[in-house]
Amino acid sequence: MMSIPFMDQSVTSITSSSTTFFDPITRYQTNSSNSTNSLPVWKSYLYNLQMQAPKPSPIICRILQLRRPRQYGLEFHGLLSRTDADQLMSISIDGSYLVRESLNPPDSYTLAIKFNGEVKNYKLYFDSQTSTHYVGEKHFDTLNDLVHDGLISFYLESKASDYIALMACDSQCYTNESPYGQYKAQLLHRAQTQNNTFNQETSSLTNNEINHSQTTNIDQIASNYRSSSTSNSSIIQQHSSSRISPTKNNNNNSNRKLPSTNPLFFDRILLMQAEKAHNFKIHSFKGPHWCDYCANFLWGLVQQGVKCADCGFEAHKRCSEKVPQDCVPHMKYLKSIFGVDLTTLIKATTPASSVTSLTPVVLEKCINEIESRPHALDTEGLYRIAGFSDTIEEIKLAFERDCAHVDLSQERYPDIHAIACVLKLYLRQLPIPLVTFDIQTQLLELRPSTICVTTIRTIIRRLPPAHFYTLKYLCEHLLKVSQHSIRNQMIIENLAIVFAPTIMRSENPDPMVGLKNSKSIQRLLEILIEQVHDIFSP
Repeated sequence: MMSIPFMDQSVTSITSSSTTFFDPITRYQTNSSNSTNSLPVWKSYLYNLQMQAPKPSPIICRILQLRRPRQYGLEFHGLLSRTDADQLMSISIDGSYLVRESLNPPDSYTLAIKFNGEVKNYKLYFDSQTSTHYVGEKHFDTLNDLVHDGLISFYLESKASDYIALMACDSQCYTNESPYGQYKAQLLHRAQTQNNTFNQETSSLTNNEINHSQTTNIDQIASNYRSSSTSNSSIIQQHSSSRISPTKNNNNNSNRKLPSTNPLFFDRILLMQAEKAHNFKIHSFKGPHWCDYCANFLWGLVQQGVKCADCGFEAHKRCSEKVPQDCVPHMKYLKSIFGVDLTTLIKATTPASSVTSLTPVVLEKCINEIESRPHALDTEGLYRIAGFSDTIEEIKLAFERDCAHVDLSQERYPDIHAIACVLKLYLRQLPIPLVTFDIQTQLLELRPSTICVTTIRTIIRRLPPAHFYTLKYLCEHLLKVSQHSIRNQMIIENLAIVFAPTIMRSENPDPMVGLKNSKSIQRLLEILIEQVHDIFSP
C-alpha cells in the first residue's frame, strides 16, 4: 500500500513575514504574518495525472447515416453490432470513441470508448430539456466532454486507486501547513484582530502587568478557540466561569475594557466556536481547483466535488464527509437574510472578533428603532396590530440588499407597526425556530409541578449559542415592552400569545398538534419573559 506524501518535493517552506503569497494555479492567498510560517501546499500528483490522461478522439463514420439523431455528429455509426464496433476500434488509439445504435432495447444508443487497449460500452442518454449528454449522474454539454471526463476517471483509477482511497485519511490534513490548517488559522486570526486593534487604541495604558495579564488570557482563549469544539450545552454552562473580572484602574480610561474583560468577547468566541455543519452542494468548478481539506486536485471536467454554499469551502465528496462541523459562513455566499439558519446568519454578518453583537442584524435594528424612537414603546397594540404589507415588503428587501445600512428612521418609515411586523416575519421564516424543536420537546415534557425557573433555565441553556443569545435579547425587549402596558395594552400574556407560535412552532405540520400545545407554549414563554434575568443570567 502506497504512502501519501503531504508536501510536493518541489515546494519549499517560505518564512518571510512581510510578503503576501499567491499560489499561481489556485485561488488560495495568504499572508504569513497573519497565519503560519509556511504556505499551504497543494498536491499536484492528481493534477499531473489528469494532464497525462488520453484525449478523446472520435472515430468518424464515412457512410451517410440517414437515421442520425440531431444531438450526434460524425461519431455516429448507425446500427452497428458490438462485435463490429470492437473490430472497428481494434486499430484505434486509446481515447477513441464512437456512438452506435442498439436494438436492445430498440431506439437506444451505446457509447464505445477505448482505454488501455479495451473497448468499454455504456448506454448513452440525452436530456432534451437541458440538451445534455449523460451515462450516469454527471451531465455534459458535449459528448466530447463526457468522453474526456470518463478517460480522466479511467486513467486516475488505473494509476492512483490506492492514493485516492487514502487521501482523505491523511493525518496531515490537520497540520498548520495544510489548506485545512490554514482555514482554521484564518478563524483564529479573526478572533485576534479585535485584540490587536483595541491594544493600539488603548496604547495610553501604561500598566505593563495589566497588559501582560490580558494578553495571556487572550492567547489562552484564542488557543481554546482553535481547538476542537465541545458540546453546546457545556459551552454555555461553563461560560460564566471563563469570564475575566474587569481591570481595576482609576485613570481616565477605566471605563474602557480590553476585549478579554468584555463578557461579550467570550460570548462571541463561544458563538463562533459553536458547531455548524457545512452546507455542501455538488459543484462544477471552472479551471483547476484543489480540495481545501486534503489539498489534492479536484479531477474531472464537471461536478468534480462539493462546495459549501455558506462559506465556500471546497472538497472532494469523500473528504466532505470528514470535515468537522466548523463552517464559518460569509455573506458573499448567502443569497438571503430571511429564511437563513440563525447560526449561519450571525456568523456571516459579523466578524468573529466582534464584541458588540451576538444577535441577528434584523432583530438588532428593529428592536433598536422601537426602543429608541420617541413614544414607540407606548404605541397601542405594538406587535399585535399589523403594519402595511407594502412597507413590510420594502423593509425586508432593504435588509436583503444591504443589511448593514438599513435606514429604519421615523422619517423614512413612520409606521412602527411595519417594523414590528418585519421582526416577527424574520422569526417566523427561520428554518429552525428560535426555541429549537428538541428543546421545545424537553420543555413540553415537564410536568406542571416541576415547571420552575431552575428547570427551565437548565433546559434553555442547552440551546445552540446563536439561539440562546437571540432568545435572551428578544425576551429582554419583550419585558421592556410589557413595562409600558398601561399605554400599549401589551401585557406579558398578550405578548406570549403573539410570539409563542412563532418562536416555539411545532415540528409536526398537523395544526391540531400545535393547537393542543398552544396553552403550554404560551405559559412557558410568559415565564421566559417574566424571569428573563434569572433564566439567562451567567
